[in-house]
Amino acid sequence: MSRTGKENTKAGYDISRITNIFKRILASDSYPSSSILSELQRELNTFFDKAKCNGVLFTKNTDKLFFGMIVMPIFNNEQTLDIVLNNNSIRVSSYYIELDSKLFDPTLGLTAEEITAVLLHEIGHMVLDDMPVKNTRAAIDKYFTQHDKVINIKSSAQYTQILSYAIKDTMIKLTSLRFASDDEVKADIFVTACGYGDELISAQNKIVSNIAGLTKSVRAPKLVILDWIFHLYTNVKFNRIPAIKTLKDAKYVTASSLTKKELDNVITALNRIDTDVITEGAILAEGVKKGLATQLKINGLRGILNDLYEFQIRAKSANKLNDQLYLMRQINARMALLQDAIYENDMSEAEEKKWRQVLEDYEALRKQVASKKVSDGNNKFTLWYDYSLLDDDQRAQTSMSDY
Repeated sequence: MSRTGKENTKAGYDISRITNIFKRILASDSYPSSSILSELQRELNTFFDKAKCNGVLFTKNTDKLFFGMIVMPIFNNEQTLDIVLNNNSIRVSSYYIELDSKLFDPTLGLTAEEITAVLLHEIGHMVLDDMPVKNTRAAIDKYFTQHDKVINIKSSAQYTQILSYAIKDTMIKLTSLRFASDDEVKADIFVTACGYGDELISAQNKIVSNIAGLTKSVRAPKLVILDWIFHLYTNVKFNRIPAIKTLKDAKYVTASSLTKKELDNVITALNRIDTDVITEGAILAEGVKKGLATQLKINGLRGILNDLYEFQIRAKSANKLNDQLYLMRQINARMALLQDAIYENDMSEAEEKKWRQVLEDYEALRKQVASKKVSDGNNKFTLWYDYSLLDDDQRAQTSMSDY
């Protein structure tokens, strides 16, 4: 990494002042008070004097996944668009930081010095230079190159809010200790210059060893949110409603208050986008030619196309038997509806070609899921289906409401 040391922090600052705050939190039988968190905020603003900490949050996480620390960068709409469209140097100048109560759990066994090392890593990697923005731009460029797309920027603040979430999530994943390799941690010049290099290594070892699902084999950051958001952004009028549902579901998965706030911001933005503009023309063009039942079926096909993208993402991460069985059932239900719509509706040649291609994409996804290794908790194996029987079973279903 490009850190050269502590030249972008306050010279002569005694970092043990931060460590002492963590010692008091660890020694306490209760969660830290607002006064302690405010004290930590003041210390951070003293040491990282070129970036402003707007607040420190402490989240009581008892039943959700470990998130450790989250440094949430703050951008206005102009900066968000600047990141996407331009190549100028941009550094994070303000942020919030959130502490996971699991970071202080005695079963994890982190010392105050190790927690300090984690904090130095998380904030340092986010605010000391412009690399987070550069790496995020590279990830955005890679997405559009792989998908052979260009982005049509909308001027609306609501559209910018959607982009903002993708950028922030990507920056967090690219800078977080949770996704850092062993070599990156050992070569962390900044934390080492602060005198906490060994503590950072031991903290990472404890976190990886004790946190379920955070093994070395899965630590590479998966930028699923970036892909998903750009898919949503490039076709909001078709993806908006299912996206709102997905975002609401995501709020129940994370313990992070900052992440929940970002999800709420995107939901609000999608709700504020003019629904009249989104839906105009969706039915009127074919309304004269087709009956109401046919209109509803054709409109439902758009939902099947939206589901395809979601299922493709889920197929990559579903490694348990129940998850893949459920996904397989959903895929077959959509394929049955697609086949009925293609054979029973009076489509134009172009429409029929489009939906046959979607059906082929579903078929390819079904084969991918069926051939993937899954686990029932004890053994690993692949799924094999008699597709004809499944198709017959699913063809009897006429609604997707159960899925």
